Amino acid sequence: MELLNYDNQILYVQRIFAKKLVFFQIYYNLAIKFLIGQFGFPHSLNYVTDFVTFVIVLLSLGELRAGYRKHRFIYHVIFLLLLFTGIGYFFNLYSPLLYFWGLRNTYRFFIFFLCCAVLLNKKDIQKIITVLIRLLPLNVLICTYQYFTLRNSGGYVSLYLGDFIGGMFGPMQGSNVAMNVYLSIILIMSLAAFTEKKMSFLKFMFYSSMCFYIAILAEMKIIYFEFFVIIAMIMLASRISFKKIATFLLGIILLIGVLNIWTLFNPTSSSYLTNWDSILEYSAKTSYAGTGSLNRFTAIPVISKIFFQNNLSEELIGIGLGNADTSNIKYFNSPTYVVYGDTLKYTFFQQAILYLETGIIGLLLYVGFFLVLFFSSFQKSTIQWGNNNEYIYILIARVFSILAIIMVFYNQTFRLESSGYLAFLILAIPFIWRNNPEEEVTNEARRMKA
Repeated sequence: MELLNYDNQILYVQRIFAKKLVFFQIYYNLAIKFLIGQFGFPHSLNYVTDFVTFVIVLLSLGELRAGYRKHRFIYHVIFLLLLFTGIGYFFNLYSPLLYFWGLRNTYRFFIFFLCCAVLLNKKDIQKIITVLIRLLPLNVLICTYQYFTLRNSGGYVSLYLGDFIGGMFGPMQGSNVAMNVYLSIILIMSLAAFTEKKMSFLKFMFYSSMCFYIAILAEMKIIYFEFFVIIAMIMLASRISFKKIATFLLGIILLIGVLNIWTLFNPTSSSYLTNWDSILEYSAKTSYAGTGSLNRFTAIPVISKIFFQNNLSEELIGIGLGNADTSNIKYFNSPTYVVYGDTLKYTFFQQAILYLETGIIGLLLYVGFFLVLFFSSFQKSTIQWGNNNEYIYILIARVFSILAIIMVFYNQTFRLESSGYLAFLILAIPFIWRNNPEEEVTNEARRMKA
C-alpha cells in the first residue's frame, strides 16, 4: 500500500511539473522573441522550446495514454498525418535528417496540442487568457515605441516597417505573424464575452480599439478580414439572439470606421483592402517579398509548374517532408532550399511548403485537422458547456479553428514557436473541457463584465 501511494505521489509530481512546463512554454514564447530582437539575445534560445516540449511529453506519457481512450478520433487524425509523411519519405527516399527536421518544424505543435488536452484544466486556460488580456495595454505601448523608433531608421526596415512591429514578439521581420494570432484571440474573446453578456460594451470597445490600433501600426491587413470572419462565425456557429444580430451590425460599423481611420493614417496600405483593383494586384500579381518570390494566391500553381510539371503522382505526395526545408544548421538545410528557397521564399507560406513537401493529399489532411477541431467543438455542447461563462471559451476555439485555415494560406503561423504553441493551446480548449466536465469557470466572467 505504501509503495502504491509513493508511486501515485511520483505521478502526481510529474503531472504538476509537466503542467508548469506547459505554462512556461506559453509565457517563454510571449517574451523570448522580444529579448532576441530588442536586446540581442542569441537566436539559439528558440530551441529551448524543443527541449521543453520533449520533457513535457516524457512526463505526461501516462496521461497521453489515458487521453487516447477519451479522444481516440483526434489521435487517429494526427497519426494519419504522421503516417502520410512517412509514406512520402519512402516514396522519395532522401536524408532522414531532413525528414526529422521537417517533423520538428511542422508537427511539434500537434504533440503539444495533445499534452495540453490531457494536462490542463479549465482554470488553467482561464489564467492564460487573463494574462493575454492584461498584456494588451503593454503591447500598445511597445508597438507605439517600435513604430516611432523604426520608421526613421532607413533602408529595408523603413520600407517594410509594418513587418517589424511585433510588440512583445519583438522588432523583427515577421514578428507580426505571432501578433496576428494574439490579436485574433483577444478579438474573439472580447466579442464572444460581449455577446454572451459577460463583458460590458465599454470594455469590448476598449479591447477592440487597442487591437485595431496595433493592427494599423503594424499594417496587418489580414486582421480586418479575420474580424469579419469572427463576427460571422459567432453569429452562425453559436446560439442566435437579438444581441448577436445587434453585435453583428455594431461590428460592421466598427470595421468600416477602423478602415476609414487607416485610410487617413496610411492610404497606400489601406488601398489593398478598400480598392478592388489594388486587391487584385495584391492577391495575384504582386510577389510577396521581391521579384520572383511567390504570392499567397499563386504559390500552389507556380510550385506545381516548377516542381511537378503535371506529374499527378508527385503532385499528390510531394517531394517529402523536410526535403524543401531550411535551417541555420547545414545538415538540416535541404538542397531544394539552397536552389529555390531564397528566390521563391516558399517557407513564408504554410500552404506553399506543405504542398511542395506533402502534396495535395498532405495539404488537405493538414487543413482537415482544423475542420475536425471545428466540428468536434459542437460535440455534447448542451451537456458539457451549458452555461455562458464556459461557452465563451468554446467559442474561442471554435472560431479560431476556422481562422487557423486562413492562416495556413496567408502566412507561416504554424511554423513559428511564437505563434504555433499559443495557437495549438487555444485549439485544445474543447478537449480540455471534456476532460473536466464538473469544473466551472465563473470568476473571470464577473471581472470582464465590470
